[in-house]
Amino acid sequence: MVLENGSETCNCVHVKCERHGKCAECMEHHKTKKHPPYCKRVKIKKPD
Repeated sequence: MVLENGSETCNCVHVKCERHGKCAECMEHHKTKKHPPYCKRVKIKKPD
């Protein structure tokens, strides 16, 4: 099964979260939050 992040595993750093690996629940939860889910956040590259 492919998750929202395009992988078969959840890449969220919050492994203790009750929604970790449950994309549908996580997406629904983040609809009312300020920040998007970890897998949908814009990646910022650090300068060298």
